Amino acid sequence: MSQDIFPQLFAPITLGTLTLRNRIVSTGHETHLNEAGQIGDKLIAYHEARARGGAGLIVTEVALVHPSAVFVADPIRVDTDACIPGYRRLAEKNPRP
Repeated sequence: MSQDIFPQLFAPITLGTLTLRNRIVSTGHETHLNEAGQIGDKLIAYHEARARGGAGLIVTEVALVHPSAVFVADPIRVDTDACIPGYRRLAEKNPRP
């Protein structure tokens, strides 16, 4: 896309104390790429590709916060501390401007 045609789309925006490099958002959606309920290499690569493609904000998919909260076939689980390493690895892939 041309920055001349959509100048605001490619302009930084500040939301509270967070400044995004542009206004391109990848919304949260089911990917079915988790590995046994945890964030692994496939899901990280998926979001990393969106970041390399230019997304200024990436919203990850819904996650199960309690064992009784299952509402999709293959949820990411955040009901134990076992989720921390995957989220840490995902966050470390954040490209710096």
